[in-house]
Amino acid sequence: MKIYLATGNLNKKREISQVLPDFEVVIPKEMGIDFDPEETGTDFYQNSMIKALDLWHKARSLEKTPPLVMADDSGICVDALDGRPGIYSARYCPELCHSDEDSPERPKTAFCTKTGRAVATTPARWYC
Repeated sequence: MKIYLATGNLNKKREISQVLPDFEVVIPKEMGIDFDPEETGTDFYQNSMIKALDLWHKARSLEKTPPLVMADDSGICVDALDGRPGIYSARYCPELCHSDEDSPERPKTAFCTKTGRAVATTPARWYC
């Protein structure tokens, strides 16, 4: 069974494929789908639904039955910034956040670069 994953991130595809080995996980680019929905939600849930519905409508024309679609939205929430950047994480430091680089240091580097503050002294959490 095929699952359309609402992302362009190859690392997410790899991770989901490992968790769901009985499914064929595909991303829009592999299926020739133009996918770049405008994330206009006010929270992570709304943005993930925007992505899921956009991909569902596009993938529907490729399948005989309604497709299975999986989406997420994630970001770093920093206490010292009142939870920001939150849903705006990818826009906060795009040169670091839009990458297939699989590094746990990437969010920390983005935060330090943008704020000049050390992550070790600033509580934060990755929300997904």
